[in-house]
Amino acid sequence: MAIVVAASVGSVAATNYYMSPSGSDDADGLTEATAKASLGVAQKLLRPGDTLYILPGLYCPTDADIALREEPGPYAVVYNLSMCGEPGRPITIAGVTGADGSRPLFDLSRVAPEGCRVTGFLIGGRRLVLANFEVRGIRVTRTDHTQSENIRISGGAWNTLENIACHDGMGIGFYINKASHHNLVLNCDGYNNYDPVSDIDRRTGMGSGGNNDGFGCHVKGGMPGNMFVGCRAWNNTDDGFDLINCYSPVTFEYSLALSNGYDAEGVSRADGNGFKAGGFSMKPRKVALEGGKAPRHTVIHNVAIGNKANGLYANHHLGGIDFMHNSAIDNGNYNYSMVNRRGASATDNVDVDGYDHMVTGNSSVSARGRHTTWFGSTCKVDGNSWQMQGEPSASYNREALVAPRGSDGMLPAATLNEIASLRHSDKCGADFGEYVRAVAEARAESGAHAR
Repeated sequence: MAIVVAASVGSVAATNYYMSPSGSDDADGLTEATAKASLGVAQKLLRPGDTLYILPGLYCPTDADIALREEPGPYAVVYNLSMCGEPGRPITIAGVTGADGSRPLFDLSRVAPEGCRVTGFLIGGRRLVLANFEVRGIRVTRTDHTQSENIRISGGAWNTLENIACHDGMGIGFYINKASHHNLVLNCDGYNNYDPVSDIDRRTGMGSGGNNDGFGCHVKGGMPGNMFVGCRAWNNTDDGFDLINCYSPVTFEYSLALSNGYDAEGVSRADGNGFKAGGFSMKPRKVALEGGKAPRHTVIHNVAIGNKANGLYANHHLGGIDFMHNSAIDNGNYNYSMVNRRGASATDNVDVDGYDHMVTGNSSVSARGRHTTWFGSTCKVDGNSWQMQGEPSASYNREALVAPRGSDGMLPAATLNEIASLRHSDKCGADFGEYVRAVAEARAESGAHAR
């Protein structure tokens, strides 16, 4: 018997469906006892306002489950989520947490199509909510400069990803590109992602891991409203959070980047910036800017600790970025690197001091005194605190910073308490005292746009 819940618009009913590792795709999916077995089949049932509940357990798709071969790339897409909700009636795909704390786990390690990149979940639709599950084991089979992605939003809008973990695979955790706007990535984790297959280093015989970011957003111009709130990235072999080639403004807030640039065993791999918060790289290329200006990203109340390269990094951006009330501790190069590029043309392919950045209320703790670099006279630099400490990495509790989240997906008390203990000034550094309010506001804003 179907479980019908009240819809938010008119008298249109919404239906709950179920999916289980012990289910059958021949079943109707309307109860836990008659659950579907695979997402590729179950998603075809969903209409605006409906919810698919994914019961806890292990889901192991294979090449036979590939839903789409996408060019260019080419990409093999396992789950192609192109359907759309309606204003006030999103389509929800939500994991169920078991009594023992377990939740759905998608293991993508058996998906290995020759010559293809792999995307686990491709979201091209609108007004979708994905929540409360894990993805691991995504593969890379090509040896050139390539990548796979656990979850990619491409051309999607007004979508929410909440309380999802993408980890221990060869792909990027969360990736937003092309004409995607007003997407919210909330309380998600990306960690231990390393690709040992592509871009082989001749010295080690292993891949560089240079495409393994925890979170990335690389959208076209005119695509506002993409936000990352309450997220954590650790031990991804490239960057924690990356905005290179992003032509619309993005917000990072109440998020953490820890030990990126190193793999899960602590071996040094690729770039390793905590928050690569801008830039169009230094390669000569045609740079198409919205309205002739670079986007102004916002980086507020974030923490960058022990990353291989820089903690918070402007990455040769062609304009200013707002860095406000962040904390940076013991990052390998500089805690704050504000370097800009002189201009968009090939002849302006030159490093210059940062211009037009707002750098206020931040804190920096470093054993080597490498607090900041590349500040220009047009930056507003005010009310920051830079301090020395004795030994690198001796001032924080790593286990607390990456402690498991609760079933609601919020940052756990251990993480919040540790972040609070890192503040050495009442006025400077990341203050997560308003984190709960920020989560509520982000949800409300996402829902308002969806209406």
